[in-house]
This record gives sequence, structure tokens and C-alpha cells, in this order.
Amino acid sequence: MQKIPKTECNLLNYTEFLVALQNTLAAGFAPKSTQATFLEVCINNYPNIISWYDYVRANEIVAELVGRFAEILDGEDSLSRMHLDRVWFLLKGYTAKELEKAVKKIHDVVENFENKLFRKPMHIVASIGSVNLPKSNGTVDEILHKAYIARTSANGTNSLYYARFEDMESGLIASRNEAQVMYDVQQIIDNERFQAAYQPIICAKTGETEYYECLLRITSPGEAPVSAGGLIPIAEKMNFIKVIDRIMLQKVVEQLRQNPKLKLTFNISNATTDDAEWLKMCSKLLKNTSISSRILIEITETAAHRDLRGTAYFVASLQGLGCQVALDDFGAGYTSFRQLKALSVDMVKIDGAYIKDITSNRDNQTFVKTLIDFTSNYGLKTVAEFVETGDVAKMLLDMNVDYLQGYYFGKPQMDAPWKE
Repeated sequence: MQKIPKTECNLLNYTEFLVALQNTLAAGFAPKSTQATFLEVCINNYPNIISWYDYVRANEIVAELVGRFAEILDGEDSLSRMHLDRVWFLLKGYTAKELEKAVKKIHDVVENFENKLFRKPMHIVASIGSVNLPKSNGTVDEILHKAYIARTSANGTNSLYYARFEDMESGLIASRNEAQVMYDVQQIIDNERFQAAYQPIICAKTGETEYYECLLRITSPGEAPVSAGGLIPIAEKMNFIKVIDRIMLQKVVEQLRQNPKLKLTFNISNATTDDAEWLKMCSKLLKNTSISSRILIEITETAAHRDLRGTAYFVASLQGLGCQVALDDFGAGYTSFRQLKALSVDMVKIDGAYIKDITSNRDNQTFVKTLIDFTSNYGLKTVAEFVETGDVAKMLLDMNVDYLQGYYFGKPQMDAPWKE
């Protein structure tokens, strides 16, 4: 684009700039090939400039910098110094590539700034944020807010001096969604809508139910219970999972107290394996070994891989209370047979991915058979999950698996199946 003299640029005051921005939004300035863009540029080290020189000189330096910016503007563009350390731009009619070049020119002006008082380039650090108009929609205040979000995500370094709100929008939406999920989790807890469903685990030798696995479900009035699995990753990310694991522990202990012959197993998250408060809670609730001896606590293979020594201590602590411990989803991660031995767990649950098609997959047959033989030699029990057909069950029985679990034997159900 052909640049025009500085005197013809739209160098505006605060009120004039906001009017120009409002008019641009109202006009819907955004042909298919070009766009209007609002930019905020912040002089990050403005306080340092004041301390190096003085307030008056720092103000003069930024004013001169604004003048240099005006020299690179086109006739349709507008510019205004909004604060001591911030400059706003309204750029019109740029394609995406032209906008990228314009932002680079603005940054170059900052990087190479000199004035008559300095023989060398002056050290100025700036960050730039932008938002497209009117594609972004919204009011003037919303546009300013979006540009602020983008600009504050840029730290002013050469590698990250510029950020576009459009590049961040999906992440912001995801963050808002996560916040909503956490609010929902809090409401579920407050209203006691977390309940347990129970799935049988069958002893291969006797054909009888040895354990029931407790699986977390969310209940709502008039609706069928749904799995809580979708909430777990976000609950773990926001450190809410420990509360959920404590709720599950309380529910398990309550059922075991009411049913002296019942055995239950449940899964805990990676975060709980290093939660000292959860272990303290176990110590209080499981003083009676007639209860703790009927609990099987499942930890994930990922927890063992993350901190083998810490996980081994956690396993030993639970076993010291009288509980048994199982390593869940073995084969889904990177735990070796050597690490498995070091953990000293009581049971291994084989990842369902190896079980579903075991009758037709020779590699899976080899892995499962090797694992069963290995664990048997060290006195560990094995559980095959996702057993969905009689053929799969028969093959696993022939391999001498200890326990079987899956829809072939029973789906999770809310009503206590041991009372039927």
C-alpha cells in the first residue's frame, strides 16, 4: 500500500478514536478479502524509562514513538495514545498478510527507536494484542477487553511480542467450559448426586462374584444415571478430584459396614496417590480390619510411571491398613514387569484393549498369556476387564486368569446387586 505523509494520518484524541471505532463496528467494515483490526500496543518497561530519565522525558519519548507509528499508517488508519504507556491503532482494509506485515513494522519501530538524545537504539519493550472487526462482534467495550486479553498474553519478547484474540478464543471458550463443569461438579456434590453403580467381578475358579467394582454415576431427578467419566479429567486438572475420591471412600465404607460379607473395589485418581489427607482419612475409617480386608483399591498405571517410589509407599501404606491394591489398566502405559514387581501390588487388571479382540489377535493373546504367567509366579492375581462374549471368557479361563469382569457377566447397576 502507498503510504501518505504523517500530517494526513488520523492521529486522534481519546474521544475521536472511540467514535471512529464505534463507527467502524456499526458500518460492518470487513469485505471478504480484507478486514478492520483494532490493536493495543503497551510499552511494558515504561516505569523503567521513567526511572532512567524522568517523568517528563519519558512522556516525550513515548510521544515521539507515537509519531513514528503515524509515519507507517495508511490514510484509512487511525492512531491514538490512550494512556501514558499504551497506544491504540485502528487499521482498515488489510488482508491477513498485510496485517502481519503492519504489526511487524510497528514492532520494528519499537525495536529500532532512536531520538536526538541517544546515539544508539533505546531499549523499549512492547507487547501487542489485536482483535478483528467486526468479525469478533460485540460492543466497543468488548473489543477493548478482547484486545487487552490478547495483549497481556504476549510478554514482549521477540518470540512472543504479539497475540491475536482469534488464536486464543478457543482456549478461552475451553476455560469457560471447564469453569462451568467445575460449578456443575460443586452442585452435584452439594446436592449429593454422586452415587455408585456396581459391576460384578467373577472368580474364575468358582464362577461366583468375588468383588463388586464401584463406578461413579451422576443422578438427576427423572433422568437415568450417567457416567461421571467425562468430569474426571477436568476435576483432576483443577484439583477437585480429591474431594470426589473422598466421597467414594465414604460410600464404600458405608456399604461394607452394612454388609459384613461384601467385598468392594474402586478406582482412585493419580492425584490421590500423593494426597496425605486422603491416607489420613483411610486410617480413621479403616481402623477395623474386618472392613479394610474387604476393600480392593485400584490405582492407575500412569501414577506408577509418574513416581514409582512415591506410589510404592502409597501401596504399602494401604496394605498396612489391611487393604489390597490393584494396578488398573495394565498395558495401557509404560510400566514394565520390573516396575510391577517393585510396586508389590496384590492384583493386576489387564487393560481392556487387550481383551476385546483377544480371540482374533495373536499379539494380544501373547501379551495376556505372558502377563498371567508372570504375575502367577510372583503370587499376584489377574483380572481381565471388558469380557463381553463367552468365547473371550473361555479363552481367558484356558489362560488361567483369576478374575473376569465385563458385560458378559453383568452391567453396572445402581441397586445393590448382592441383595437380589
